[in-house]
Amino acid sequence: MKKYKLIAIDIDGTLLNNDKKILDETKNDIIKSYKNGCHIVIATGRSYVAAKQYFEQFTFNIPLILFNGASIKMSKEDREIYNKTLSNELAIKIYNLVNENLGTCCFWIGDKVYFNKENDYSFYYEKLTSIKPEIIYGDFNLENVNKFIWFDKPNNLTKIQNDLLSQIAGINYFKSQTEMLEIVPIGVSKGIALEYLANLLNINNFEVIAIGDDENDISMIRYAGLGVAMENAKDIVKKEADYITESNEKNGVGKVINKFIF
Repeated sequence: MKKYKLIAIDIDGTLLNNDKKILDETKNDIIKSYKNGCHIVIATGRSYVAAKQYFEQFTFNIPLILFNGASIKMSKEDREIYNKTLSNELAIKIYNLVNENLGTCCFWIGDKVYFNKENDYSFYYEKLTSIKPEIIYGDFNLENVNKFIWFDKPNNLTKIQNDLLSQIAGINYFKSQTEMLEIVPIGVSKGIALEYLANLLNINNFEVIAIGDDENDISMIRYAGLGVAMENAKDIVKKEADYITESNEKNGVGKVINKFIF
């Protein structure tokens, strides 16, 4: 009997190399593990459309944990397993807080992304996701927001977490990149979504491998029977991991598959 039955893989910094591409050897190792009976799950902070170009490279149906756990969809079906959104009241409070502090933010409603201003952060995010955001001028309906991203320098984001967001009940927040602080509904994380999905598949946590590189991956690394950090992961992520693999430039995901699946 195989010890591990499911592998959850982060996208940026994990599945993708630094050129935002899947290495051929990584792709081949993932396909090989799937054909060997292992469930493959993509777990990302991205939306469905922002991740689409990557999971479409695989012909099989993949469960997708999106928006850092706020949504789960299947890659080959027009089917959403679940969807969590911020209340309208909380979304307004967060949006106003960003603007009061002269900050930059974007938020996702389904597959559309909106920015409160156009600047280097909005240009960077458009390049990262290949999705052109809509810039908001004036009032906007903030219903059904899956997540916010607050952009700023790392030290400022730490202060925002400690001094501002910690005072707001009903939200969860974590850094997904050095200058990106993600804000989602309370009870939402990659780890919680992964547990939900594993239960649907009748898979126990000790049969799960989770691989990631950034702070938003810590919850699923803690949940999994084998939590794996990439060599290029932040130190805080490596401290939580059971195993550290090679970097995203050296087929770190494939190295895990070949070591623990075969």
